[in-house]
Amino acid sequence: SHVIFEMSSKFMRLWVNQPAVWPIFVVIGAAAGICAGASGRYLIKSPGVHWNKTDRASPVRENAEEGRRFASHKYGLAHLSRNCVNELNDSHRK
Repeated sequence: SHVIFEMSSKFMRLWVNQPAVWPIFVVIGAAAGICAGASGRYLIKSPGVHWNKTDRASPVRENAEEGRRFASHKYGLAHLSRNCVNELNDSHRK
């Protein structure tokens, strides 16, 4: 118990009590939050994830419209700057 208290006080002295390392905690915390949010979105809303056993058994997916809605927000971000990938994908959209 004494060793644990000593280790925790050492951690506090090295990391928490020094304001210079607080931005590290903020950046790592923000990255963890973004990662958790994206993972949760894909687990809950992705048309390729099926929690129902009968839906998982079917090899054919009948949810093309749901897939288009799920991916609709990606178009603006992907086209911020023009490149060969954007132009190739645009030619297939028409």
